[in-house]
Amino acid sequence: EYDPCRSLRQLKDSGIALNETNALQVMKVVSEVLGYFARENITHNLISENSILIGLHNRPRVANIAAYEATQEFDQATEMAQLGSILAGMIPVNEQALGVRNLALSLAARETTFPDWPALAAAVTAPLWAELEALLAERLRALTLEDLLKRAAQAGLRRPVTEPLHFVI
Repeated sequence: EYDPCRSLRQLKDSGIALNETNALQVMKVVSEVLGYFARENITHNLISENSILIGLHNRPRVANIAAYEATQEFDQATEMAQLGSILAGMIPVNEQALGVRNLALSLAARETTFPDWPALAAAVTAPLWAELEALLAERLRALTLEDLLKRAAQAGLRRPVTEPLHFVI
């Protein structure tokens, strides 16, 4: 199935940058793919701007970089640094709410390291979970029992018994 995509190189050459959310998604997808390659011992070429693709609805993909023989030798730390370098060049300096650019820069400089790809994927999703948790906590704090009862009545929910409840202790 053909899925129109543009590589990060093509986007960069067109002057299109990634926002932090898209960059996090790219980092997560690349981490999952390369984690799979590491787990299954699949020989592959070093990730590049041309091998990371952005498809419809900004969905990241990775081009087939599996190879019988890699064009160069590299280790996981080098590959993580390469990913950081690629993404740091795609995220505008003013995008700093989630700290993705700083993570990418520290990966590129090898200041931040992870023992494996799943650990990087977990670190990448942490800001998203924290943001989601904060949003949910804020909405729940504003929600009252009266709000819930009004919503239930508007939805047509009624108590199963219309008689008043009597408790005897």
